[in-house]
Amino acid sequence: MKVREEALKISTQKSSIDTRSLQDEKARLEKKLRTISLISKALSSAYENMQKNFTPELNKKASYYFGKIVGGKYSKIFCDKDFSISIESTIPRESGFFSGGTVDQLYLALRLALTDMLFGEKSAPIILDQPFLQYDYARKENALELFENMEKYRQIIIF
Repeated sequence: MKVREEALKISTQKSSIDTRSLQDEKARLEKKLRTISLISKALSSAYENMQKNFTPELNKKASYYFGKIVGGKYSKIFCDKDFSISIESTIPRESGFFSGGTVDQLYLALRLALTDMLFGEKSAPIILDQPFLQYDYARKENALELFENMEKYRQIIIF
């Protein structure tokens, strides 16, 4: 009988320890869930703010640079909430519709716009590796002229 009582006592203690351990684990996971929920809300707010403020400014600045590079042939580019990119020609078209050179010029315009948005007129270098491989002569000259105008506040290194 004593053996059974001891076994029951040990079993009860073990059950109590298991219950406490499970309660501790539950509290830890609930705290983690609250943290994840707060982070999710903060990221959602930041994303909405980006869509409201960042994307229109990016489109405006990138369109300016793109227009300069392509000599005014295209006036606007659009980067939507999913960051897919369109170029306005007679009708807006996805960037994949255009030549490799035009797409390269589009991405250069986006990089310049992002650099402006991140650094303003603070001195920040731009390093480009063979950026003109697919450019025609006129667009290469346009880009170089644009860089000359930027050299007052940007160091531009071209390999």
